[in-house]
Amino acid sequence: MQATRVAAVSMNGLLGKPERVLAAIDGWCERAVAAKADLVLFPELVVHGHCTPNTWKLAEPVPDGPSVRKLTDLARRYRLVLAVGLSEKERDIVYNTCVLVGPDGYIGKQRKLHLSRDEVSYYKGGRDITARSSHFHLSTPRAWPAPV
Repeated sequence: MQATRVAAVSMNGLLGKPERVLAAIDGWCERAVAAKADLVLFPELVVHGHCTPNTWKLAEPVPDGPSVRKLTDLARRYRLVLAVGLSEKERDIVYNTCVLVGPDGYIGKQRKLHLSRDEVSYYKGGRDITARSSHFHLSTPRAWPAPV
């Protein structure tokens, strides 16, 4: 089995400023490649911010939203697998979601199952644990940064 080098990024999201956050993620990807990482883990809700007053307005569809497209472009450019938290909107429901993208594109998503007291005002909890496979053979419960 091939070893996988994992980089875990601790950074703050900027509330309501996804473009600036995605630019910072780009910089972290560059650093991760220099450190020979294969998989880079970013914080929960880092793209849109945690429980922002305009969460519903900022949330976007997965995988077709602009942030996932940008993350997919970064994963392709840097040849990395990225796990990144954002606010996902499906119909009129917003979820706290972690997306997984790689050099070959979108891999999958996991919606947070167990929301905290402050999160239930902004998000709906996910209902399923979905297993995803990549060339790293990661299963979802071990790959996502948020505990299940």
